[in-house]
Formats: sequence, C-alpha cells, structure tokens
Amino acid sequence: MKRRVVIVAVGLTLVAGACGEPADGAGSATVSTTSTSPVAAPTSSVATTTSLVDATLSSVATTLPAVATTVVIGGSDFVVIPNESGGVPPDLEVGCPGGPTFPVSALSSIEPLVGSGREPIEAAIAGFLGSEEGAAWPQADEWQVLYETGEEVILVFIDPSHQTIGFQTVALIDGEWRLSGAQFGGACPLEGRLPAGLNRVTWRVDPEFELDPASTTIHLLAMELECASGQAMGDRLRSPQVVITTDEARITLAADPPPGDIQECPSNPEQSVVIELGMPLGDREIVDGLVVLGDLADFIG
Repeated sequence: MKRRVVIVAVGLTLVAGACGEPADGAGSATVSTTSTSPVAAPTSSVATTTSLVDATLSSVATTLPAVATTVVIGGSDFVVIPNESGGVPPDLEVGCPGGPTFPVSALSSIEPLVGSGREPIEAAIAGFLGSEEGAAWPQADEWQVLYETGEEVILVFIDPSHQTIGFQTVALIDGEWRLSGAQFGGACPLEGRLPAGLNRVTWRVDPEFELDPASTTIHLLAMELECASGQAMGDRLRSPQVVITTDEARITLAADPPPGDIQECPSNPEQSVVIELGMPLGDREIVDGLVVLGDLADFIG
C-alpha cells in the first residue's frame, strides 16, 4: 500500500512558563509541510487556553501534567493545551469517541436521575427500558444526569467492573421530552472535539522507526476515522498541530472531509506523517493532543 508522506519541519522557540526558562539561541518556530492548508506561526493564541478550572473542578485540574514550558507548532485551533496548572478550560467541549459531547464543567455536577425531580425525563426513557430490547439495559435507577440544557438531557451509565458505558439522550421535541438516542459501548477516554467541518484523524507511532530520547524525528501512521469510501486523505490532511511541554509531545491531526454527500465506510488507508522536531524528544511521552483528563468513569461515583 502506498503511503503519502506529510513532512513537518519544526524549528522550536521555547516559551517559558512558571517553571521553565527560554532555550539559549532558539530561533523562531517555523513549519513546512506538503499539505496545501496554510500553517499559522505560533501566536498569542497560546494564551487562549490558560483559563483555570474552577474550584469545583480541582480534581480535573490535577489530572493533566503540569506545564512548565510550552511550544506550539502549526497553530492551536484543534489541539488542547493544558495550562500551567495542568487544567483545561471548563467550557471545553469533550466526549467519548463517537459519543455525545458536553463541557468539562459538567463533570462537577453529575447526579442520579431518580430522585432528582426530573420525572419527565424518567418518563421519556421508561418506554424504551420497558421494551424487550431495553429490558437488558440498566434500569432508571442506574442512570445519572451528565449534562442538560433547556432542550436536551444526556444520561450516562458506567459499570467500572466491566469497563462498559451507556448513554441515553432525551430531547425536547414539540414541547414533549422524548428519547432521541441510546448507545452502549466500552471505556470512554475523554477527548476534545474538533471544529465543525473537520474529520477526526487518529495516529500511531510507525513501528518501523524506533524512538529514543535522542530522536528529533517522529514517524506516524495516520488514519481518518470518519467514512471516506476508503479514499486516502492526501492533501485533505491538515498540517499537524504539535504542542511540546515539559512532559509531553501532544500531536493532533485532522482532515477535511472528502467531496460528496454520501460516503461508504470501508477501512481507510493509513498515511505516513513525519514530524521533524528540531530538538531531542527527551523523555517526553507522545500523546494525542485531543485526549484529556483520563476516562469518564473516573468522574462518576
């Protein structure tokens, strides 16, 4: 299988945080890529992610590693940058892969459905739970309210012993609360959401290229998650966004959708991406830049 290669060459400028110092003689950050998408140089957009998680989310704020030094390459439109306290903005939209989304602030107010005074929501799910299919699902007293607006309520069920999670979404339709969706699956690693109009791209480190602390190049194999009729991403793959912190190299990839309104869903091909750091990797962990906060189960009693 042919792999199209996107190469990102990076000259790094260290931006010191509370615990870091600028690197001597570092030049301005630059990015070059075979993608046709323009790449923004690091700007003050770094500061947009410095909102502290409030006191009710102190447990969330300590989940991510503290950031002493941050380097942003290729902009920060769709990469999550932890602040110096390791926290993320409470209004950041997160969710499970393929699941509903909700703001980080919702994690501080999860409560049982039954006994919460939400009888119309209980009534909305009663029909499904009482059906032949729903009888095998957790019943009403096992669901919790994860997030609600004036028009939608997201319910969640977690069974940590079996690493299973379920969602039910209830929507206000024509003045009546009705079940609008239900899904069940495995664990739920929380991740930030891409801007509308972009496809999620997962990646793995190419096993053909070993990494060590002296490595200045990272080779990835990237794959588009959304249906694309098996088409290679090619130039639809946006320029990678990379954040280097004291402890991590956070890498996020995204792609423009393929043309056409209807796409089939065979497996998509992998595409090679080569990132030239311009500095040793050191002992930093390489992580997906959208993944944050751990698993949803960690926040549900």
